[in-house]
Amino acid sequence: MRIAVILNERSGSLGDPEEFLRALGERTEIVSVHAPGEGAAAAATPGIDRLLVAGGDGTLGDAFAAAASAGLPLAVVPGGTANDFARALGLPDDRDAAIALATEPQVTTQPTWGGTVGGRPFVNVASVGLAVDAAERAEELKSKLGPAAYAAGALHAGLVGRAVRTILTVDGEETARGSVYQLLVGASGRFGGGSGLGEADPAHPQLVAAWVPATSRLELPLRAAGLRRRTIEQQPGVEWWRADRLTVEATVHHHPAPWNIDGERWHPPVGPVELERLGPVDVIVPGAAGH
Repeated sequence: MRIAVILNERSGSLGDPEEFLRALGERTEIVSVHAPGEGAAAAATPGIDRLLVAGGDGTLGDAFAAAASAGLPLAVVPGGTANDFARALGLPDDRDAAIALATEPQVTTQPTWGGTVGGRPFVNVASVGLAVDAAERAEELKSKLGPAAYAAGALHAGLVGRAVRTILTVDGEETARGSVYQLLVGASGRFGGGSGLGEADPAHPQLVAAWVPATSRLELPLRAAGLRRRTIEQQPGVEWWRADRLTVEATVHHHPAPWNIDGERWHPPVGPVELERLGPVDVIVPGAAGH
């Protein structure tokens, strides 16, 4: 079996990159190794049996898009802090167990959907609002707090984050307009070490958009609890939709609001941003060898 590897060498839980590749090479033929980003597309070359991506959630989007474009199965070796995509699919968090699953000749795969925002792929959640501030603060604290950095980041955002003026169009029809504390668009729906959208499912072909209006900051602890329990869509005042295509125009003081895309900050161009579903990709998951 021939595997192309997309490897984030900065992912701390993978260990030494050379040792990781040596352990992988003992089980399969590694045709090529690529860095994340543009390198992911280069990995999908003729003669490859599957793609393997090793890294955290921010590494996965480009590899997912490359697998979707090439029609290749995708194996995931989690290497980040939260590994939300892997948790959503029940993938092993132990590195050696993940390598063993990724290199089995006969495997179970699950058709899995992601999305794109402004052409950038994501597999978990893309959002505007307080989640951007929370992710930025969490990134600063990860080395000290580990997964607890997400809770600290959320607290910081709740205290100082700003509402975002937003216009949402769902499948071609303007659906909502106003100020939000968060607009979250989910594929797997997981983020922040266990928080997420309950209605999002990586096996479902449509994206889920959740509109959290900017009302009183006193409601933010309730919203945070809803995200941790993945029940925020059920809360009073929150609206949500399933969609194949979304258009979002989000601004803060008349400037484009930044996005959080699978934990990575992105500054969009001026004007509406298009979000579309991406997939399906056959992701290798635990289970009896089969389909």
